[in-house]
Amino acid sequence: MPTAAGHFTLSCWNSTLNPPTVQRGKLMWQCHRLIQAVKARLTGEQIIVPSRDAKDSRKGIEVCVMYRAGTGDSFANVTNVLNQESAKLHLDYKNFVEQEESLTRYFTTSELANLNELNKPITERLCEKDFEQLERAANDFKGFTAMESWAQGVPKDKNCQPITLMRNSLSRLRKAEGEDLKNELLGISNALNAAANAPKTSWQTIVGIGGGAIAIGGFIAKLTGVWAKMGLVLEVVTSVAASLTTLGIAAVLAIALVAFAAIAGGLYLVFKDARNMLLVVNNTHSDIQPVSHDIYSGEVTAGTDFIPKTSEKSPCCYAGWYIYDRKTGFYGTTVGLVFKRGGGEVAIGLDCPNSGFGGKNSVTLAAGSDAADAHYKARSCHDVGAEVNLGTGPCSARIASNWGNVNMARLIFDGQ
Repeated sequence: MPTAAGHFTLSCWNSTLNPPTVQRGKLMWQCHRLIQAVKARLTGEQIIVPSRDAKDSRKGIEVCVMYRAGTGDSFANVTNVLNQESAKLHLDYKNFVEQEESLTRYFTTSELANLNELNKPITERLCEKDFEQLERAANDFKGFTAMESWAQGVPKDKNCQPITLMRNSLSRLRKAEGEDLKNELLGISNALNAAANAPKTSWQTIVGIGGGAIAIGGFIAKLTGVWAKMGLVLEVVTSVAASLTTLGIAAVLAIALVAFAAIAGGLYLVFKDARNMLLVVNNTHSDIQPVSHDIYSGEVTAGTDFIPKTSEKSPCCYAGWYIYDRKTGFYGTTVGLVFKRGGGEVAIGLDCPNSGFGGKNSVTLAAGSDAADAHYKARSCHDVGAEVNLGTGPCSARIASNWGNVNMARLIFDGQ
């Protein structure tokens, strides 16, 4: 498994001898078998995942191999390995060739730690019917293209799917304070944006998982049967991203989060007048739903309609963005939100008064369902963190700083 930071190249191969009619479930199943066979022959510095792009001429299996830049000579036999294994497995997809396109990118040690989850063996016994079920579930899932509006009239075009958050990222979010917390939140938002702009689903998957998040959490939460086993979550990510028939290139990872511009990081945020930017993380066995929000100042830019439950055995948990921007006038943006988890509710208040004109960013957190009281308390304090216990586990909130035109915050639910 790659551990040392550095530049890595992502190269793709595709089959050129394919059946006249594509059966998507069978294609996914045979691709899975091929990748598992090739994994056993790669060294520890490589990662292989399914792939797909927008070229209609590529109808068969496509895979992507990530390897350390400058070691390409050692991959002269990848084409042979793919063809040998496809013949041994008697696959319908044969005659693999390397594509001209490739991507070389620097990956940090933390990104590689996330990506090494892709190399872990899959112990579940899968069959072709399992992949047929996965295809049906993906084609039936409406959340990729049609968002439902959550409480109190949040517009559909402001609604976004929950994201799949790597546990390494959760661990860093929990510990981070100040500038470190800001960088963690920006890293997640930047990874989602970078993934959305990549031309291949494999590149989207690798860049997104490396950065700590992939935007198909809502789909995974709806799965049943063998795919509901959380150990398979990354197989779902890589397979579905590469194999959906109805949405085409970039559909799963780009469309699943409608308001990508809303979570843009980097210089984009420097020029915002005022923004409350909250990432809510569900590390519990119960779904979390937003019940209501009360906006004292500003307007909603993005919100997630539900955040799925998770399992301690999963390499991932789930999270959702809630973003509010200044609308008019000199004052910034202040909002109170109420979330429900199991039988309990919690209210968080966020105040970003636009510190260029005076005032400090703040956060408050309390058990209960009074969103208006939450933002009132936020305007009356300068707290950077708070914690409450809902009886089934703690809930903690923290902002990166009292200062700045963007109030970057995280809210983590833990417990049963």
